[in-house]
Amino acid sequence: CMQGDPAYLRILPGFRLWEIESNTGRYEPPRKPAFPSVLSALDPLMIISRPWLSPQAVGMLGGPLHHPIGVRTFRNTQGGVVRVFYPGEEKKGSEQAKIFKDPLSRIVEGYLHVFAGGFWGARMRKGGILFEILSLMVRVVVFLLPLSRAPIPKTYESLPLKASVDAQTAPLVMWSHGLTGTSDEHSLLAASLAADGNVVALVHHTDGSSARAEYYNEKEEAGAVSQALYYQHPPPAKDYDPLYRPKQIKRRAEEIEDARRLLLGGACGKDLASCIDTSRTVIGGFSFGAATASYIAATRKGVYKCCVLWDGWFHIEIGGHRVDMPAEAHENGLDIPALFVGSEQFEGFTNLADATKRLQAKCRDAEVHVPKNTKHQNFADVVWWINEKTLKKMGMIGSADAIGAYCDIVQITRDFVLKHSKARVGAGR
Repeated sequence: CMQGDPAYLRILPGFRLWEIESNTGRYEPPRKPAFPSVLSALDPLMIISRPWLSPQAVGMLGGPLHHPIGVRTFRNTQGGVVRVFYPGEEKKGSEQAKIFKDPLSRIVEGYLHVFAGGFWGARMRKGGILFEILSLMVRVVVFLLPLSRAPIPKTYESLPLKASVDAQTAPLVMWSHGLTGTSDEHSLLAASLAADGNVVALVHHTDGSSARAEYYNEKEEAGAVSQALYYQHPPPAKDYDPLYRPKQIKRRAEEIEDARRLLLGGACGKDLASCIDTSRTVIGGFSFGAATASYIAATRKGVYKCCVLWDGWFHIEIGGHRVDMPAEAHENGLDIPALFVGSEQFEGFTNLADATKRLQAKCRDAEVHVPKNTKHQNFADVVWWINEKTLKKMGMIGSADAIGAYCDIVQITRDFVLKHSKARVGAGR
C-alpha cells in the first residue's frame, strides 16, 4: 500500500501501513510491524469469548415483524458472490447461517496477503514462499477458534420468505464493503436491517479491492469450484495514477447494479424478486464502499430513495495528487437524502474531513453523525468477532464501548432507512 491509502486503518498502531494524514495535514512515516505488541494483546479471552452470542447481538436483531432471518446466495455476472438477507418464515431443521460464508482460514489468508504483503512485498503475498508457510500455520490456529464456526443469531440458510410480506412492499438495501474488506464484515448489519422487513444484498467485490474474493468463471456451471482473487496492491507513490481508485469505484458500481438487476430478475428466487418495492431502494456502504455508494447515488438518479455512507473515504492525497472522490458526487452533489455516520478518527484527518464536509454541503438533505471516541473499525462486525479488551489493546477500535457504539450506529441507520423508505416514489427497475 502507500501513503494516502487507508488500508492501514484495519490494523493496530505499530502494525500498519501509512497514515492518510495527521492533524497537521502531513503524513507520518511508515512504521515497521511490532509483533510483540500484537502477541501481548492476544489474551485468552480471544479464544474463549463469543461476543457474537451476547444478549446485545441477539437483541439487536429484534424487529417489528418478530421473524427469523433468511439468507440466500447467488453470484453476479462477474462471478462474485452476493449474500441476501430477508424476513423469513420459520422452518424446522433449517441450518443456522454462519458469519463467514467462506472458511475463516481463507479470509485470514486474505488479510495476511494485504498487510504482510504491504510491508515485505512479493515474498509475503499469495504465491510467495514465506506467505505459504505462514498461511499453513494460520490455517491450523484458525481452525481451533470458535469464531470459525460462529453463527449469526436468529438467521438461517434458505428459509421461505415470510408469508405476511406482500408483493412489492419490502425495501431493498444494496451494500458495498470497504477497501481490503469483505462482505462478511457487515453480516450483523444486514441481519438487523432484514429484521425490520428489508431485503439486504451484500456484494462481495471482485475488482481487486477485497482482501480475498471467491468468484466463478462465467463459463462454468453454478456448481463449479470457485477461484480466489486476492487484493491487488497498488503501484508505489512515484507511479501512482490518481484515477486508480476512481476506476475501481466505477467497477464496483457496475457490480452493485448488476447484482440489483439480477436480484430483481429472480436470481435469488422469484418470491424475493416479487416482494421488493423498487421505489424504496437504498444504496449504502462502508469506507471505500461509501465512496462507491455516493458515486451510484450521484449517477443513477431516480433509482435510489436514499443512501447510507459509513465513515466514507472521500479524499486521497499521494505523490503530489490531491483527489476528492468520487468526482461525480463532489461535483454534482446528491439529490437524495444521505446519512453520513463517521468516526472521530476520520474527523482527525484534516483533508479527508474537509472533503467529507464539502460533499455534505452539496447534498440536498444530509444527516450527519460522528459517534464519540470511535475509530474506523468501530463500524465493522469485528467488534462481534473478537472481545473488546483485545481489540482495544490492538488499537483497532476507539475507547467507546465497542458493542454499544456499534449498536448505536446500526440503530441510527435503521431509523434513517425506515424514515426515508416509507413513502412510495416512482423508480424504475
